Amino acid sequence: MKNKLSSLLCILLMAVAALSASNWQIIESTQEQLLLSVEFSPWEANDAPKEIGLTVGLPNERLPQFQISGLISKPVKSQNLIPDINIPDIVVRWEQTGRFRDLNTAVLLISPLIRRNNTVHAVQSLQIKMQFERKISGGKTIRGNELGLYRYRIINWNAAQYWVDRSELKRQFKFTALPTGDWYRIPITEDGMAKITYSILEDAGISVSTIDPRYLRLYTNPQGGRPMPSTVGVDIPENLIEMTVSVTGEDDGSFDSSDEILFYARGPRGFDASGAAAEFTQNPYTDINYYWLLVPAGSETTGLRVETVTESPISPIPLDYGIAYLHLETDSENPYESGIEWFGITFTKGQTISNSFPLHNPKQGVDATLDFAVKGAKVSDSGAWPAHIVKVYQQSKSNGVLETLSFSGVSVKEFEVDLDESLLSNGTHFILLENASTHSNSKLYRDWLTLQYGRELIWEGDEFEFWSPANVTAVRFTLEGADDELQIWDITHITEADAREISLSGGSGTFETSLSSESPTRYVAFSAEDVVEVEGMTHEASITFTDLRISTYPIDHIIISPTEFLGSANELADYRENSVAVTLQTIYNEFSGGVADPLAIRYFLKWTKENWRDPTDDSFPRFVLLFGDGDYDYRNITGNSNNRVPTFQSLTLNGISSDDRFVYLDGSTPDMAIGRFTAATLTDAEIMVSKTIAYESDPEMGLWRRRITLLADDFSAPETSVTTEKSHVVNNENVANQIPIGMEIRKIYSEGYPAVSDGSSYGITRPNATQALFDVLEEGTALLNFIGHGNPNQWTHETLLSSSRGDLSSINTGYRLPIWIAGTCSWGKYDNVSGSAMSEELMRMEGNGAIATISTTDPISFSANEQFIDNFFNALFENETISNQSLGVIFQSIKTGGYGSELFHLFGDPALKICIPGDTLSVPSVAETLTALETANYSGTSANSQPSEGNGYAILYDSETEASFSYTSSDNVYSVPYTKPGKTLFRGAIEFSDNEYDGGFILPKDVTIGDSSGKLVVYLFSEQNNS
Repeated sequence: MKNKLSSLLCILLMAVAALSASNWQIIESTQEQLLLSVEFSPWEANDAPKEIGLTVGLPNERLPQFQISGLISKPVKSQNLIPDINIPDIVVRWEQTGRFRDLNTAVLLISPLIRRNNTVHAVQSLQIKMQFERKISGGKTIRGNELGLYRYRIINWNAAQYWVDRSELKRQFKFTALPTGDWYRIPITEDGMAKITYSILEDAGISVSTIDPRYLRLYTNPQGGRPMPSTVGVDIPENLIEMTVSVTGEDDGSFDSSDEILFYARGPRGFDASGAAAEFTQNPYTDINYYWLLVPAGSETTGLRVETVTESPISPIPLDYGIAYLHLETDSENPYESGIEWFGITFTKGQTISNSFPLHNPKQGVDATLDFAVKGAKVSDSGAWPAHIVKVYQQSKSNGVLETLSFSGVSVKEFEVDLDESLLSNGTHFILLENASTHSNSKLYRDWLTLQYGRELIWEGDEFEFWSPANVTAVRFTLEGADDELQIWDITHITEADAREISLSGGSGTFETSLSSESPTRYVAFSAEDVVEVEGMTHEASITFTDLRISTYPIDHIIISPTEFLGSANELADYRENSVAVTLQTIYNEFSGGVADPLAIRYFLKWTKENWRDPTDDSFPRFVLLFGDGDYDYRNITGNSNNRVPTFQSLTLNGISSDDRFVYLDGSTPDMAIGRFTAATLTDAEIMVSKTIAYESDPEMGLWRRRITLLADDFSAPETSVTTEKSHVVNNENVANQIPIGMEIRKIYSEGYPAVSDGSSYGITRPNATQALFDVLEEGTALLNFIGHGNPNQWTHETLLSSSRGDLSSINTGYRLPIWIAGTCSWGKYDNVSGSAMSEELMRMEGNGAIATISTTDPISFSANEQFIDNFFNALFENETISNQSLGVIFQSIKTGGYGSELFHLFGDPALKICIPGDTLSVPSVAETLTALETANYSGTSANSQPSEGNGYAILYDSETEASFSYTSSDNVYSVPYTKPGKTLFRGAIEFSDNEYDGGFILPKDVTIGDSSGKLVVYLFSEQNNS
């Protein structure tokens, strides 16, 4: 029998790939216009819409108008749609506008489903044309290493390369230089007056007798302990700003034993002005704010001091009360184990919780209100969402129901209730919340309560705060019981407190002031003698706060590490050469005033974008490696947190972890390629660095480097939909079609292995599929791609692979370390406070496991999963070539800022060079047709740029064959076609020299007869080069 035979040579010369997609193409791309042709696959019933997202480079910030032509669509019956699906009215829209590095960009979203005349249509094809404004070239051409970041992402890069604009570079190093001297850090946990005494200074190691108190200065961060702004693209805030303080007895130039420093300190949580009222702000990241006392090296400038202000406004309104706010919030549970939303106690149907507030001298006749928030939940996960009913009582149920409120679902619901002023009195005041739902499955979380009331201004010796009432602009405040010890400060501005002159008369005191009509004024009444002394003040030797801000050296690779891992981080930085390791604490000290706010990481990276520019081409760092494990519990509420490098949890309910957001610097797409080593211990850190360096610098040669393994879940229950269950195989087949012909593909599709009953909750396993995976891992594979159901510790309900079962002990890759990609739910959920995801454990295995893992941190839809996996392999194997870009560049290039793409994380060094050999050459001398048992010879020559001598392999593969799985669902039988890779007919070792190789083989008798070709692959490698 005769069989067709095609042949080729695999060598490690990485080829540059370009963007493409199977269902869209560029017809024309110039600086004047962009013309796209789009085709969608035929719509299948109950399919999820798979939008196309394309990043377009723009000449300026204005979005171009687009014209749609040739739109062909057909109606879709409503019963063939997934319930509650969101279908747009337009087929094309812009999203995620902003700047990617130094280019204006936007993401063009093209929907396969639209509403036309109140009917849902499936789009079949269309053309999109957009006109651009003319723009003069932005300056230096993008080149070298930075080129890949742009070229892989921007679909119209051929035109957009001329719009890269670096004329707006912020080279002014915008920060205020701080004076030199000795710095002392002061931790603050709550709002209130604070005091630094002689003994505190002495205990901190200060030679108090030698300092001149007039030159002492106190600093804090501009947020005063509250969270840093999270809006993308805002200017980098100052790190530390000086605040006013009062230093008693400083006029003599000596700090005596009775002298003291007074200041108003803000903690990480408290009330802040918001419009005409005050709102409570909770810093979700930390329980500590820091103030910094400077003992300057010189005496050039005195420190800022609290000044006493006397005002005499015209016709002030006399008031004997202010507005008081009380807040009750206990963060004890994060029901989603993700995001920044925490809640307090729960109460189910029929349960009532009591909430107490300490009232002081409530003023009758002044409105009092209660604002509160509760979160809906269910006692049991099964069943529909119940209707929640909340009854509010004041003081006791005997006073009757104050308000009945209702809602349903899982949301956090905020309510405002007017209180009965007649029930307000000195002492403890109770607010009762009853879950009055009629549904036994109703469950509520208490989130927070804020009580606002009028407080009579009565001085009783204890510190208290009050706010000015609304709708008054000039007032005379009267405080009953005022004496010589009473001080009142206006503390409205974080750093600019001032004292009020109090006029005493007849056992009371008054002060007059003008008030803002836009926001309330905040005051604190106190006695200096009773102010609480600060605790834990420490000397921070050698700190400057500006080391990172004044560094302008060109760096390509940034490692952010905890201090404990700095040795390993520096080892990797030395290997990468153009790299720097920066400690997390240094970033906090220089960008958030020492406060552990993860937004400081983003602002640091934004600083490097604006200021760490290479003078030769104005490029800035491409790679960021977060060197440490992280979790959602920033404040260690659970007691189990091990936050080495913090995560970036989204601000929404049921939020997600997304490291991408650290590098959203001027838009909602990553400006840098980011990855993470989830090292929990120093040993983990050492292992990950060792594997990374060995993988690149001392690779294990062999055929495993050109082997890709595709794994798919089966079609068994729990079935979600026909389309979903089929997609595991279908999507892997799409991946297979993108892999260059010179690669070897192994397929482990669970449906093709026998099911074995095991008595588990699911009922079956497929042990032969698991063993096939272990076998290919031991033989070696450069990359694995799994698509199917999963969780952080398991693949498939049939347990294809499970870390809980102990499967990792059966993995033996040696240093044939693969990249693991898992298109499944939550396999990359590294941010749990207890336990580790399998994706992490593989990275922590010494000399074994994985060199990198890629997966999602939370549940993902199969359509978003399919789209990301398809885009990744499109970028890796563009036009059947192999990209020469690093893993991080490929990974980053397909990030659009959408929800689905944010879920995928790279656990590994983004600068990692993938070991797969690149470029292909045909073998010029080999017969095109062969007969069984016939001897065939082959020979060829490698190019001068390729290895001239070394070893290799010649592998002969049989033809691929077409096959299918049969899938039954709801009494319907479905066929899922797939292609079986051809078996290996011959594999032999060869040697080559002087750029020449040759060999021969005998075609086996059992060769397959088919329409497709077999193939001969020659794989060459040398000590210096893998080919």
